[in-house]
Amino acid sequence: MGKWIAIVIVMLLAIGAGIVGVKLYPFYRLYRLKDAPALSMDGKKATNIYIRTGTKLQGVAELLSKKDYLLDKRDFLFFARAKSYEGRKIIPGKYRITESMTYNKLINHLRYGRGRLAVKVSFHYVRNLKDLAAKVAPSIEATPEQLLKAFHDPALHKKYGFDAKTFPTMFLPDTYNVYWAISPKQFVRRMHRAYRRFWHKQKRALRRIRYTPTQISILASIVQAEQSKKIDEWPKIAGLYLNRLRRGIKLQADPTVKFALNQPGLRRILLKHLKVKSPYNTYLHEGLPPGPLSIPEKGALRAVLRHSKHDYIFMCAKPEYSGYHNFAKTLRQHNRYAKMYHRWLRKEQIR
Repeated sequence: MGKWIAIVIVMLLAIGAGIVGVKLYPFYRLYRLKDAPALSMDGKKATNIYIRTGTKLQGVAELLSKKDYLLDKRDFLFFARAKSYEGRKIIPGKYRITESMTYNKLINHLRYGRGRLAVKVSFHYVRNLKDLAAKVAPSIEATPEQLLKAFHDPALHKKYGFDAKTFPTMFLPDTYNVYWAISPKQFVRRMHRAYRRFWHKQKRALRRIRYTPTQISILASIVQAEQSKKIDEWPKIAGLYLNRLRRGIKLQADPTVKFALNQPGLRRILLKHLKVKSPYNTYLHEGLPPGPLSIPEKGALRAVLRHSKHDYIFMCAKPEYSGYHNFAKTLRQHNRYAKMYHRWLRKEQIR
C-alpha cells in the first residue's frame, strides 16, 4: 500500500512539475529572447522599412521576413505579442532598423511609433492642386488621387476659411518635414499650420499694405506669371499692379488672359484673346481675379508685401532677349515702348 502511495506522489509531483514547466516556459523564452539578436542583413548595418497604414502584426512580420531580415519569424511574433505590439500600437511610417537590434529593442523601436522617421516633402513652382498632388505624393504614402480628393473637399475648404478657387493660396512652396504615413487630411492640416505661421510673421507688413493674405497671394501669382525669369523685377511689378488697384485702373495683366484661355504657353496676346469671357480676364474686369493663377512662391508674396514704391502703371517687355521690362508712367510713353517691342517681334519672326 505504501509503495502505491509513493508512486502516486511521484506521479503527482511529475505532473505538477510539468504544469509549472509549461506555465514558466513562456517566461523563460521571453528571458532568452530579450537580448537575443533579432535581425540579419547580410552585412548591412542599417536599412529603412515602410509600414503601411492598416498593417497588422502578421504584416509587419511578413515585411521583415520578405528580405530575410528576421532571424526567426515565430520568435518575433511571440515576443511582439508578449509585449502587446498589436492593434493601435502598430503605427505606420518609415523606420530605420539596425542589424544590432535585439528582439526587445526592435519591438520597443516599432511600438507606438517611437522610431518613426520624418521625410522631406518639397514643392516649388506649382501650377495647380493637381500639380501639387503629383509633386507631394512620391515622398509620402498617400497617392496623388487621395491627395487631390482632399484638396477638392468643400468641407476642408470651409474648415480653413477658403473656397474652391482660393484654397490653393493656403499651400506655401517650401521644404517640410512630415511623417511618411501622413494622411491627406493631416497633410492639409500641416500646411495650414505653416500658412498661419508665415502670415503671423508678416502681420506688420499686412497692416501697412491693407490687403488680405488671399488677395496678396492672388496678386503674387500674377506677378510671378508676368515675370518668370528675372525675379529681381518682382517688387517693381508688384508696385505697378498695386498702383493700378489703388487708382481703380484695370490690371490688364496678360497672364490672366492666358489663364482664362487655359493656354499658359501662349507667346503673343492678340486683340481677340482680350475678349475672352472669364472672371479671370483682367482686361474685362476690375480688381483681382477670384483665385490665384498658380501657387505663388514665398518670394513672390514678399515682393508684394515689400513692393517698390514708384508711379509706374504700364509695363512692356523690352525688345531684346534680356527678359526685363520697360516701365512707364503715362500711356504715351508706354505706347512708344510697345511699338519698339512689336517691331522687334516682327523682326525676330515671333508670332
